[in-house]
Amino acid sequence: MQNHAQGLVGIQALLAQTAIGATSGAIAGGSRGAVQGAFSAALFYGIGSNFQDAALSNRLCKPGAFGTNLTGAQFAAKVALHCMAGGVMSTMGGGKFGHGFASAAGTQLSSVMIDQIGTAQPRTRPTAS
Repeated sequence: MQNHAQGLVGIQALLAQTAIGATSGAIAGGSRGAVQGAFSAALFYGIGSNFQDAALSNRLCKPGAFGTNLTGAQFAAKVALHCMAGGVMSTMGGGKFGHGFASAAGTQLSSVMIDQIGTAQPRTRPTAS
C-alpha cells in the first residue's frame, strides 16, 4: 500500500509541476509557451525525481559526490541529462542548444549550494585532492 501512496504523491507532484510550467509558459508565450512550459517542467521534474530516488536508495555512509548522496557517476549523469534537456528546450524555443546546455549546467553544478539554503547544518564542500 505504501508504494501505491508514494506513486500517487509522485504523480500529483508531476502534475503540479507541469501545471506551473504551463502557466508560466502561457504568460510568457501564449498557448505555444504553455505547451513548451508544461513539457519542460515535466522533463526536468522527471530527471530530478529519478536522481532523488537514487540518492535516497544509496544510503551512503558518508556524503557522496559534492556532498550529495549520489555517486560520482550518478552526479555526472544527473548534470549531463539536465544539460541535454536544457539544450533541447532552448532549441525548441528558438534559441541555441549551447545556451540552454550551459544554463542547465550552471544550475545543476550550483544546485549543491542551493540545496543548502535554509539548512541547519551545511554539507561539506568538495576538497581538492
